[in-house]
Amino acid sequence: MATVTVQQKGNYWYTVINYKDEHGKWKNKMQATGLPLKGNKKKAEKIAMERLASFIEPDQLDDNNPLLVDYLRSWLTFIENRVEISTYNGYVSSVECVLIPYFEPKKMKLKDLTLKDAQKFYDEILNSDRGRGGKPPQPTTIRRYHAAFHSALEHAIKMEMIENNPTDRVDLPRRHQVKHNTFSEEQLMRLNNLIVNEDIGPLIWVDSIYGLRRSEICGLKWKAVDFENDVFTIEHTVIVAKGKDGKKHLIKKDRTKNASSCRTFPLDPDMKILLLELRRQQEENRKLFGKAYNEADSEYVFVDRLGNLINPDYLSRKYSRLRDKYELPHVTLHEIRHTVATLGLRHTSDMKAVQDYLGHSDYSTTANIYAHVDSSESKVRMAEIMSNVLKGKYKKNEE
Repeated sequence: MATVTVQQKGNYWYTVINYKDEHGKWKNKMQATGLPLKGNKKKAEKIAMERLASFIEPDQLDDNNPLLVDYLRSWLTFIENRVEISTYNGYVSSVECVLIPYFEPKKMKLKDLTLKDAQKFYDEILNSDRGRGGKPPQPTTIRRYHAAFHSALEHAIKMEMIENNPTDRVDLPRRHQVKHNTFSEEQLMRLNNLIVNEDIGPLIWVDSIYGLRRSEICGLKWKAVDFENDVFTIEHTVIVAKGKDGKKHLIKKDRTKNASSCRTFPLDPDMKILLLELRRQQEENRKLFGKAYNEADSEYVFVDRLGNLINPDYLSRKYSRLRDKYELPHVTLHEIRHTVATLGLRHTSDMKAVQDYLGHSDYSTTANIYAHVDSSESKVRMAEIMSNVLKGKYKKNEE
């Protein structure tokens, strides 16, 4: 408990408050009263008691029950080298830009957080102006904040700091059904015909056949291509992520997004011709540019004339410029992947095959995204069946 005394300093009285800081160490706070020594001790003591009455002692830190915001900061430090850098950056954004600014003024302890507190946080953020253009954030954004908050509290349970996760039972906003833009078969053919001679032409062509993620396209290595057995394997990826310096860096990984993403494809005859030609061109460029040629990236399939790896961000930017130049529908690079899935599903009606082709870890992911395609095709078939019923084409079968 804090105490107060009056002390002489020079020719004046000072008040001194003795207290323990948040770490339990004794500190003192000396303040001038402006009162000369002679005849003013009682006045100084009165001022001292008034100051003690208004003094707010710091909350004592408890390693097992820290302030919620302090715990969140320590959690970020803990996971920094334990999760993918892209995942970590997302957590940092949610914690430092949203969770800490919201909870810091409340001075809430970790163990004091309740379901009601957590629900209030989500509701207030959902009704705030944090979204684009000063609008409320999208449900997917709220769920991104939730992913960070929930993960942080799950770690607190693991460390036996709390018994349950208050965010387990919160009501989150429903996801909006996202309708992806896709190319028609004719538009996809036109795109590839128009950009066939561009530097990214081969990458877009491969994407248009296999529906790969851009990290998988840019990360394709020569050793993953088996020309003898006519197959290639997705086993290495290249992503762009911010480092500790705040700048973007290329991250090369000998692993894929998930176990299901590591998959083997048949080498399409036309693709085989394309890859052999690319390899021949790289050999020519290596001789042409000599020491200027970047041998460090020579293991990758898609490089520029100087041997530099095609950057995923460059691929996206160049693709967008070409798409707009040729006045094609506003289909993003990633939506070419959706185009492949949609067209494939329309021709095969096999959701499981589409799941395996795309490398989704969960069947429900594929089903949720492409259920509308399967549903529309089913409706077409049902309409044909019922039309045949009305025309009497099934009558003999019934008899």
